[in-house]
Amino acid sequence: MVKKFIILVLLIPALSGCGIESLLFSNLSNVPDDPGSVENRLIAGINTLFKSGTADLISSTGESIALKSGNIESDGKFVIEVSSKVDLNNAIIMLKSGNRVLLDIYPQLKKATTIEESRSESFRVKVIENPVDEKSTAYTILAAEKLRKMGSSLSAVSFCAVKNAKSDVFSKFEQNTESNRFFTMVSKIISAGSENGSDIMFDVVSFLKDPDKRSILSEDFLKNNDVNYSDGDNKSVEPFENQMEKSAQEFEFVAKYDETRLATVITANINEGLTDSNGNTINPYKWATKKDGAKMFIALGIHKESPVQDEKLNQEVFKNWKPNVVQMYDDGTNGDEIAGDNIWTISFILPKGLRIGYKFTFGLSGDIWTGTEEWPGNQRLLEIADVNGDHFVTRYDSFGDETTNKDKANQLLPSKGGTGTVNWETDADKDGIKDAQERQQDSKGNKLPVSQWKSPSKVFPATIDECE
Repeated sequence: MVKKFIILVLLIPALSGCGIESLLFSNLSNVPDDPGSVENRLIAGINTLFKSGTADLISSTGESIALKSGNIESDGKFVIEVSSKVDLNNAIIMLKSGNRVLLDIYPQLKKATTIEESRSESFRVKVIENPVDEKSTAYTILAAEKLRKMGSSLSAVSFCAVKNAKSDVFSKFEQNTESNRFFTMVSKIISAGSENGSDIMFDVVSFLKDPDKRSILSEDFLKNNDVNYSDGDNKSVEPFENQMEKSAQEFEFVAKYDETRLATVITANINEGLTDSNGNTINPYKWATKKDGAKMFIALGIHKESPVQDEKLNQEVFKNWKPNVVQMYDDGTNGDEIAGDNIWTISFILPKGLRIGYKFTFGLSGDIWTGTEEWPGNQRLLEIADVNGDHFVTRYDSFGDETTNKDKANQLLPSKGGTGTVNWETDADKDGIKDAQERQQDSKGNKLPVSQWKSPSKVFPATIDECE
């Protein structure tokens, strides 16, 4: 049986051996007596170093997840408010006080499935098991930097893998190891900070947002403060990064992925000015009508040629090709990365080998096909197969693109490999990836070289989680 990494408020007495309940429970006086709203839930925690400052929760791409950041109280306690509509996987808790930073990884939160669940106290209030401190900060940095060097991110790893690695690294912090030496560095850096200082020491947000940023440790902080964290150049991140790489070799993320299912993320970009594979500008409103209040939907069903047939999935999840019923998201939830950018997202957990047909509609809930579909009489094809080995299927489409995985009357030019139709074996550009499989992404919605695959940042893979 999976043991929860988070401790429910109703179970706080079980923590009496470590005294957490006496530090946390009294801080929840600002929790409304009536849970009421389905929008809010609270993450409560403590830290042992900061007596003031702010507490935030950020994604693996550096975006704030919190509806409202919390204030750190004089006794070190904090409460962060988040939406009950959001699934979280390995989000980062970030405490700031002056130029000082403490970090921790919050493993998993599942969104509410019913209004009743969202209003229960056990759902709404979650308490962090251990204090946020130097150890949690050192591990968070190790995990984030190691995963980026692996071409991955925290959101793409099983929460159990991250939790178990944390336990392993914490034990190494207490031994004569490379990890212990890294922990010592982090402790010295934190102690060199000030609640009144500028130049944040661990610029985790910039590190997560900018793939070219070398280190979480800020060189501006090192240059403008007296930080004797190593025996080398203390104005450079070089000793820090060298030690981090040595320490990262002492642990692994061991995830038990579900070998039968894949997290599948489909994205539709309806911004104007996008380019198709012929190099022409796409007109997203050739068939669809642009109107106030319109949202993106996906109409889909299991293809008749699919080796996997599941009528319950087809009817209950896919709604068997009903238009303007299965809604996509552009609000930063349900896998959508940036709210309001007119790029809509939906995610599913689907059986490997499944083959589906789908197309996008842009309209109001319950609208008919006419005036909403990207083009009539055709469908897109998608095979649920993990091409790049990241445990995801990702399909980044442009609404109205008639040169992509559209099965009939496909307008890809013969000079580009087009034949007018697409089937499950078609590979028009001869890049070794079938047109009906997942693709790469760029700013125009077209393909990129294989070296530039992009894994979802707000969806986590299908795993069989067995946490000790």
